[in-house]
Amino acid sequence: MTTTVIIIQIIVKIIITIVIIIIIIITIIIIIIIIIVTIIIIIIIIIIIIIIIINNK
Repeated sequence: MTTTVIIIQIIVKIIITIVIIIIIIITIIIIIIIIIVTIIIIIIIIIIIIIIIINNK
């Protein structure tokens, strides 16, 4: 009986660790995507401003 309980506890700890790792990886990916999107938006805005400035001259 005690060995099965120990095995179950180990399995549960492993599952919890895996879930935590997956959550961390997902949040890191989301943060990277957000950073990339904001950089792209900033670049687009800068390009638009440059085009407007060039057209106004």
